[in-house]
Amino acid sequence: MFVIYLMGTLIDWRTTATISCGVPIVASLLTLLLPETPQYLLSKGRIKDAEKSLCWLRGWVKPSHVQEELDQLILHHEESNRINSLHRGKPKETKSSGVPTQEQNLLLNQVSEVGQESVFKRTMNNFLELFKPHTLRPLVLIIPYFISSNLTGITSIRPYMIHVFTEFKQAVDPKWETVLISISGVVGSILLIFTVRFVGKRRMSLIFTAVSAAMSLSLGTYAFFLTDKSPESWIPVIFFIVLDFSTTIIGQLPWMFVSEIFPFRTRGLATAVSSAILHVSIFCVNNIYLDMEKTIGLHGSFWAFSSVNFLILIYLYYALLETEGKTLHDIERHFQRGLFFK
Repeated sequence: MFVIYLMGTLIDWRTTATISCGVPIVASLLTLLLPETPQYLLSKGRIKDAEKSLCWLRGWVKPSHVQEELDQLILHHEESNRINSLHRGKPKETKSSGVPTQEQNLLLNQVSEVGQESVFKRTMNNFLELFKPHTLRPLVLIIPYFISSNLTGITSIRPYMIHVFTEFKQAVDPKWETVLISISGVVGSILLIFTVRFVGKRRMSLIFTAVSAAMSLSLGTYAFFLTDKSPESWIPVIFFIVLDFSTTIIGQLPWMFVSEIFPFRTRGLATAVSSAILHVSIFCVNNIYLDMEKTIGLHGSFWAFSSVNFLILIYLYYALLETEGKTLHDIERHFQRGLFFK
């Protein structure tokens, strides 16, 4: 966003759009260098390839460095195989080893046979899996989180930032303020990278959802007392900088959760459903924002954003689990027991 806003400030929009078109092309070419995921390779019975992929993903380390993680993934497949059911008997326990055991090979051969089913049957089975508790409960958790993360007030006004910033009578040129708040987003992303492992996703979600709610409430209150005679001020600029900082963090955290909370067998479809609902909600909110502002005013719009974030804060407090330090098996067992903490 920082680069886009900076280009949009310095050059005309047509040139900015043309340059932006090259980004997805480069990104698509770079994906060709990525290996298949270890989980996918294990599901096809390709243990050695899964080991190589895991070594690559962990920074080109030696196989001995990923052996424990590989064994956990294999055991997770074994548990998933029992639950999901191939219904072909209970697999035996496997021992950690650098070389696949006979039991591991048997397990992975059974799992790989799923790929021999017809595409239609496989699709229907995966679709029906969405309504089973082990997938439905994570969906019920992540979809509201996804939607609320884009109702902080920043994402909703992004197409209309110049208009909104002008309405707030700020002490900074609106075009340069878009650059300023995008810098805070970059800082937020960097902070997330270096602190999420130590602070935890749950705690960061609660903290920055609360910050977003407070900033939207503050902006709404400021707008309520704003008049035509009000002088330009730095106060809303600071509120928007903090809001964009927190929005950037809670906007990325759900994407981390989706790679962990869904069972492997439905992860692809469940992630696609969550992502689709997210982007539909973004489209809807962006399209109704101006009508919302005309109906309930600038202050009412930000109070509405604040209310949504306070509500989701309560929901996440009771429903969102901490995934840091937990295995995929632990996370799946959590959702088998229920959604909310007892």
